[in-house]
Amino acid sequence: MDAKKVESYSADAISSLPDEILTQILCFLPTKRAASTAILSKRWRNLFPEMIRHSSSQHHLQFDASDLLYHHPKENRIERFRAFVDSTLSIHRSPIKKLSLKVEHGFDQIENHANRWISSALEQGVSELDLRITFCCRPRRTRETRAIPLASSSSSLHKRYTGEIFLPVLKSLSLHSICFDDNDLGDFLSACPVLEELCIHHTEIDSKYWDIYYKIVHPTLKRLTIHRDLQNHDYRVVTFSTPKLTYLDYSDHVNSCDDYSAAAFVDSLEEARIDLALPHDRRCDPEDAFAHDWRCDPEDVSKFVSWICNVHTLHLTSSTVELMCDCLVYWLKNGGFPLFKNLACLSFESKSKNGWKVLWSLINNSPMLENLIIKGFNGVRRSREVSVNGNAMKLLEIHGYRGSARELRQVKRFLCEMEFLQLMKVGVDANVDDDKKLQLTQDLVALPERSSKCQIHLL
Repeated sequence: MDAKKVESYSADAISSLPDEILTQILCFLPTKRAASTAILSKRWRNLFPEMIRHSSSQHHLQFDASDLLYHHPKENRIERFRAFVDSTLSIHRSPIKKLSLKVEHGFDQIENHANRWISSALEQGVSELDLRITFCCRPRRTRETRAIPLASSSSSLHKRYTGEIFLPVLKSLSLHSICFDDNDLGDFLSACPVLEELCIHHTEIDSKYWDIYYKIVHPTLKRLTIHRDLQNHDYRVVTFSTPKLTYLDYSDHVNSCDDYSAAAFVDSLEEARIDLALPHDRRCDPEDAFAHDWRCDPEDVSKFVSWICNVHTLHLTSSTVELMCDCLVYWLKNGGFPLFKNLACLSFESKSKNGWKVLWSLINNSPMLENLIIKGFNGVRRSREVSVNGNAMKLLEIHGYRGSARELRQVKRFLCEMEFLQLMKVGVDANVDDDKKLQLTQDLVALPERSSKCQIHLL
């Protein structure tokens, strides 16, 4: 009996709170979930409308057509969703900072309404627009003097850009699986004159729509993220005309038919995250020396690497390192390994023995390198131990350390040659048991150090 009283009291504890507090609690829920609380009891029936009308903190409206289960026929679901959005927007009085709209099925039935919703949000000063819909959606009245500085759009439909959009204060744009014909992407970007951040994500699903001339042209763009998971594509020209770009996150599959044409960010780029890989049907054993002739075109990969030679911070995935390894002979015959004269921080990942050749070349061609992060330490061999004489390394971070004799020998060499090293962080492989971890810790601490200021931390 007492337990039932406690349970009943706990259930009523929230309902007994003042309306002001309950509406604030509802503000943390997605819009439709907040609305669903109206069926809990009479106490909650009017809280959602009150929150929408009066809560100054309810600046984010999230409408998801699949958010809750429906107990009515499928053909009526999208209409009921439309009615819910209409009624919510009609009573909303405070400014909207972010509008999220997610419709996976039936968007063609409410496309005109969605245009009206977006236009209404623009009129209320929306600063972030997140569209996750099955059609490419644009508000009819697009030439707004007060446009959105942040937008995110997701679509699975390919459409022609008609030149109707003008977003004069848009600063951040995210496009997920949205495709453009011919030069439409360039035309679309030109309609965003002050754009600073652009994210593009494409998958194999939409690859058939993508034009062979892959151009990013913008005078004010500072941050660019491109993730393209396209296994098979035809001849493609890649061009970047972004003279103010400072950050590049680029992930793509490389074919021998690609043409990396030009990049106008060579002098401005400060940080790069590069993930280049071969399509799955063209990959082979990275240790197979006879496979290099058909794996990739070293000239194209070399040209791409030359675009990022002036960066201060560089992140390389194992697949990128694998492709760079294919280019070592090409570089040897054509002036040597590229010089990274400004590189201060390098994050390096490798899953093969040949990757250590690339690491050695990077270290010895990066005179300003101070921070080195190594992911994948098990590929080291005695014949490929990395020498760092003359380097100004201050921080060394190792991940995936297993404590083998080869790995310990390489760490010893690092410590003996890094005259200015101040801190070495070692992340032990997750498969190493506690007893082995204790032993390898003792082995690391016992190693001689050239720098008297060096500290060793286990992650």
